[in-house]
Amino acid sequence: MTAPKYRGVADTSKYNPEMPKAEQMTPMTGPVFPGVESANKYAPLEPRVAGEKVMTGPKDPGIQGANQYQPQMEGLPEPGKPMVGPVYPGVESSNKYAPRPERVQGEGIMVGPKYQGVDEANR
Repeated sequence: MTAPKYRGVADTSKYNPEMPKAEQMTPMTGPVFPGVESANKYAPLEPRVAGEKVMTGPKDPGIQGANQYQPQMEGLPEPGKPMVGPVYPGVESSNKYAPRPERVQGEGIMVGPKYQGVDEANR
């Protein structure tokens, strides 16, 4: 039957009766399980024992954290000029090994609507 819906035809299926749905159990995923009381009954908590503090670093108790060493800094040498490049202080920058050639003007390229050396007057 290929039609939207015929009159007088029941649209229920009598071949597959509806089955009652089963109750779903809540999943047992942790760390807190449903239905489990959270209490510690196996190891009673004992109070902490107050004792002497142990001398461990980096700061030990009873030791003053201050620097008392201050030497007299007299007669220090004068630092020189830093020798960092590309220009070194006190070094003359000149090229004595290769003479610079003179620049020569090349021939003009004959490209484009305007040419070099051609009269533009329209006579």
